[in-house]
Amino acid sequence: MLGTTACAQDLSEKIEGKWKYADSMECPDFLIFKADGSYTILNDCGSQDPRMPVVEKGSWSFDIKENAIKLTNREFISKNSVFSEYHGKDKELVFYVKNISENNMLLCCESNNNKGCINENYTRVPQSSRI
Repeated sequence: MLGTTACAQDLSEKIEGKWKYADSMECPDFLIFKADGSYTILNDCGSQDPRMPVVEKGSWSFDIKENAIKLTNREFISKNSVFSEYHGKDKELVFYVKNISENNMLLCCESNNNKGCINENYTRVPQSSRI
């Protein structure tokens, strides 16, 4: 059982940090997963204030059994963000981790508007970069 816990902790540490949605050039979402279990989603096209582009925040955890990132206690700062329109506004959102490396993460999410699991590519944003 110790190996499973260590593996989950290793994956959580890999997930922590800033990630940019790689498939959108004009208005990409940025997901920030913090070590304290909180997350923030930024997008200056969907926020009410471009100087503070937070569109959603809440809590996150990694479920090793499902190999999934779970976003819970979702608070929608912007009522009309593309992220919440696409992923829905349920209090919990699950991303299945298909692949993760130091700089890339492939997630699969059952979106609100599509049937089946849709792949989403994210690239890590270096810590020294400003979003």
